[in-house]
Amino acid sequence: MQRIVLSILFTVLYFWGAIPLSGQDRITTWFLDAPDSITPHFNREDRKLLIDQYTLSVGGKSVEPVRNIYGGNSALLTLSDTRITVKIDDSTLFDMKALRPREAGKELIGVIYTDLTAPAISSVVFYDPSKSWLRIPARSLVDLPRAEDFLSDPALIEDPEVKKALVERGLWTYSVSFADSEETLIFTPTTFTEKTALALYPDMASKLVKGLVYGWNKKAFKPRQKLLQ
Repeated sequence: MQRIVLSILFTVLYFWGAIPLSGQDRITTWFLDAPDSITPHFNREDRKLLIDQYTLSVGGKSVEPVRNIYGGNSALLTLSDTRITVKIDDSTLFDMKALRPREAGKELIGVIYTDLTAPAISSVVFYDPSKSWLRIPARSLVDLPRAEDFLSDPALIEDPEVKKALVERGLWTYSVSFADSEETLIFTPTTFTEKTALALYPDMASKLVKGLVYGWNKKAFKPRQKLLQ
């Protein structure tokens, strides 16, 4: 009984901003308390089951995947102090990250959905849980990269072969992920990485960077570095 009372008091103090959550309690609290609209594949009980199954698997026990609302088999892949990733099904990945506050006592929650079907493509959005999970479009907090940013030399955007490849592919795509221990976004080009594109445009691989790293400065994500091949 005492543990239950302390747990309730701890949660109330957290939301009042008196004490911060620490360790995995921090991200699991946001994951469990997020509105169903943010995790439409899972209700709260499903999310709790995902965490429980992950804890058992880390302990060496064999577990079954969690059946999501749409019938797919889901599993929690990683769980750190600030990040949680879930394989929703064989073609969809969910990535949630708690970011340091822009204001004292508040956190921002980033969510990425990635369609892994080649070429992989991600959708990024942010939420302010202190304002009833107010949705904040990615463009408000991230200077989203352009095609030339993914080239080893941005001037290559004027190269006739690059122009031809971009026109023929028609859509520039990239996947996005959070880092576990750092507050960074990693953009990975995917337009020319799947087998068909590599066969049609073999020279593009050598002209692309491996990825772009954006760092969080408590106000926005800004370009930090290019990851070279």
